[in-house]
Amino acid sequence: MMKKQFMVKEILSSGDALLIPFDKDGCAGCGGSCSGCRVVITAKNKKNLPIKVGCLVSLNYSTSFQKVFNVATLVVPIICAILCFVFTKPLSQLFNLPLTENFKSVATLMGFVIPAILLFVCTKCTKTLTELQITESSLSS
Repeated sequence: MMKKQFMVKEILSSGDALLIPFDKDGCAGCGGSCSGCRVVITAKNKKNLPIKVGCLVSLNYSTSFQKVFNVATLVVPIICAILCFVFTKPLSQLFNLPLTENFKSVATLMGFVIPAILLFVCTKCTKTLTELQITESSLSS
């Protein structure tokens, strides 16, 4: 399997890097200074890998966060919806509402939608966990 590589265009003062996609065939015949490449990606260098302008790097997300979040986004809303359906009688008594099919439907739907929205908001708040990270550098190998 071939990895997508990126070329370091600029190293920021924070240690992050501005990268452009690297296409071996396209870049070999270009002869330019990468100014024609319009796609620019910012990536963190959390591993403090040796990088310099022009070197090739590989990127990835934090894999442990990805695995946990992928499972959570699928399982948590479904489990909450099932629990809300199972506990509709205590919920109807808690809110002092009659136990009808409409109430069961709304409770189940809310049990699915509310956790899904909360997970969405959590991902927006934890942006540092979903940022691209430099995982390999051509200078480190």
